[in-house]
Amino acid sequence: MVDFESMPFKSMPPFENTPLRAFFKGILKGMSAPLSLYQKTSAEPLPEFKRVFKEQPSDAEALAQDWQTIGEDLRAAMLHYEQETQQTPEAA
Repeated sequence: MVDFESMPFKSMPPFENTPLRAFFKGILKGMSAPLSLYQKTSAEPLPEFKRVFKEQPSDAEALAQDWQTIGEDLRAAMLHYEQETQQTPEAA
């Protein structure tokens, strides 16, 4: 691996994030990547993720739920409109 501490930007604080430092670090990591193919140490194991399977409703159930939501929205809009028109005095 590449020793970043021996690089010319060593005088910068080690945890300071600057674009120049990030650029050099990325270039050096990229150039040294082919050398990591011949490492004698094994790579870190990949983390295990628990798979969660969510049961999906059938198409008919999903469509029925969509129409039910639309109906509820329409009823709420009509109720709001009726309340709004009852509160305003009618122009004669």
